[in-house]
Amino acid sequence: MSEIAEKIGKLSLVDIYSKARNWYQSHSDRIDVDPRFSSWDPILKAHTRSLISSLPAPEQASSLEMQIVLGEINRGTLEWAFGEKEGDFTLGEYARFSGQERTLDSLTPSESQLLDKSPIRQFLFDKWVEKRDNRTS
Repeated sequence: MSEIAEKIGKLSLVDIYSKARNWYQSHSDRIDVDPRFSSWDPILKAHTRSLISSLPAPEQASSLEMQIVLGEINRGTLEWAFGEKEGDFTLGEYARFSGQERTLDSLTPSESQLLDKSPIRQFLFDKWVEKRDNRTS
């Protein structure tokens, strides 16, 4: 086990989620001002801002919501900040080495039903793809 994985493995899911949520909510303005986002579709920008603003407070978020957010950092709507640092590690390292990230395709039917009730559900990556595809078809 790497030193990074060992250190992150000692953190709770709530601690990791809190670090990620705080970073995104403090830096969401980058989507509008950073030149690397100038080519982004305006709907994707709005979708991403909406996801960030809808992230539940750590004390209100379910474990499933927190795990899905970690998955979105690695392979979804929040991937754009994968390499950004929060404390000693990047957001991607927190997500990857937490051992707790989840993706939508890993959910059981009952977990999917629970997530459907979450305020973040409508802003996850698959929903952006649906919006994009519906607009272009």
